[in-house]
Amino acid sequence: MGATALLGVEWDGNSRAARQFDRMRLARALVLALVASMLIGSLAGVPRAARNRFAGPDVSVIVRAESAKLAAVEGLVGRLGGSVGRRLAIIEGFTARVPAASVGRLAGADGVRAVTADARGHMLSVDPTL
Repeated sequence: MGATALLGVEWDGNSRAARQFDRMRLARALVLALVASMLIGSLAGVPRAARNRFAGPDVSVIVRAESAKLAAVEGLVGRLGGSVGRRLAIIEGFTARVPAASVGRLAGADGVRAVTADARGHMLSVDPTL
């Protein structure tokens, strides 16, 4: 008669290897869900952050525009109820004061490269040899 050997295989899914595999699948699913929620949350938070940065009736902004459309963008600032300030030729732009509610429309206009909040800057160091 031959001998029969059982190698410890369980078919009911309760083996240690099966439980470990299930835990790994669960961990991967949780990580994927966490990453997805972070991405969705960061995308949803962008407009809110932009609105908070430009809070108030009128805001000071720096507008960068395509050089060929700079005059048209300056005209748009006036039509939106704002005023153009100093020209910033080095960045192909200008400073402006615009109603906070129109910042999004200005930023999305044809020829506008960027609209950023104007703020004071502080030098961190000075090279006395210049």
